[in-house]
Amino acid sequence: MDENRADETARGTGTRTGEARAGCDVVEVSASLTAFGTLPTRARAVVVVQGTGRRAARALAGLGACWALALVSVFIPVAHFVLVPSFAVAGVVVAGLRLREDRRLVGVRGTCPRCGTEQEFEAGGRFEDDRTLDCPRCHQLLRLIAGPPSEHPPGSPRADRELA
Repeated sequence: MDENRADETARGTGTRTGEARAGCDVVEVSASLTAFGTLPTRARAVVVVQGTGRRAARALAGLGACWALALVSVFIPVAHFVLVPSFAVAGVVVAGLRLREDRRLVGVRGTCPRCGTEQEFEAGGRFEDDRTLDCPRCHQLLRLIAGPPSEHPPGSPRADRELA
């Protein structure tokens, strides 16, 4: 999926699950969970769509926290030679990552395709059309794909014909 289509998925097919906060909307998106050798299962992903102001505020907060740690590290003998530059660079990296988080994944609820347990999956960071999650029960690496699971398993002859 391209970026625009994913935005339509997050805004169009989802239902709003919370009230609008300052510069962001909480949206529930239908998705699917897959694991190697299994059929996809349905899942619901809760995504926060953040405006530019909200992203800038989160970026400045991350930058400020890292730079505050760098300032405190100045007073630690010998270690300050490593800690101060590390926290200064980490602040810029954290700010850059948070500025790119236009859609942040807050939570995922669904059934693990491997062990069959319905549960909440740990999630966080930028919501992309295809990302990996870990099942807390069977520790299988799962793929979260935006959009409901297709009726035909990947690689089946019928699914290949529909793509053509």
